[in-house]
Amino acid sequence: MKENILFKAKGINLILNGIFTLTIIFYFLPVGFHMAYTGVKAFKEYGFKKLPEKYTVFYMGKINYAWELIAIGMFYFIVSIWYLFFKDGGYLFLWGDYILKVVF
Repeated sequence: MKENILFKAKGINLILNGIFTLTIIFYFLPVGFHMAYTGVKAFKEYGFKKLPEKYTVFYMGKINYAWELIAIGMFYFIVSIWYLFFKDGGYLFLWGDYILKVVF
């Protein structure tokens, strides 16, 4: 098994990594899911047509089509899953291991 890379991180790097991991868990994962879900609902209603002006989303630039909302939402969701479970052994697991070894 690979060594936990968090044991090598010191000071500000550990704090920044923790903040980034919490941001992924509490922001990017739910926002990605919500954007993809909303995009699928809008796609069922409007298809490839341009969304009406009242539904236009101003997020990461102007989103005019439902497929754009689906694409950005899926990107957020997939990258969040990759970071939490696969990158360097999964940061969700690395933080659990780190906290258990530091506390106990």
